Amino acid sequence: MKKNKNPERVFDRYTIYRTTNVGLELIKILINLYKKHKIKTYNIFKILNKFDEYIHFLIKKRINSSIRISGFLEEYKHIDDIWIFSIENLKFLMDLNKNVFATWRIEIFCDKCDILLIESKKPKK
Repeated sequence: MKKNKNPERVFDRYTIYRTTNVGLELIKILINLYKKHKIKTYNIFKILNKFDEYIHFLIKKRINSSIRISGFLEEYKHIDDIWIFSIENLKFLMDLNKNVFATWRIEIFCDKCDILLIESKKPKK
């Protein structure tokens, strides 16, 4: 049997929410239900997938943000849909508009840093 080595199937931008407190507690509950034979394995994955989709939808719907990045691009590499940028004097500004009355600003400054970006593939339907 050939193993699927496509990392996008194992980890994508949605599954990151499983590591939050809510996600970890959901996993604990599902494991306890499984141990008590009240839920089957495929139901665990269905529930986790719905959780991932819904959390992503809620965050996308409720948070409107803008990002500004400036600095001197020293070097960049592109290998197999992975980009690596080496930047000097990086200035990263992010405005999170939670609602009309509340805006949070995140400011990060760095003399030299590397940024790793992975291109996402659109899932086939």
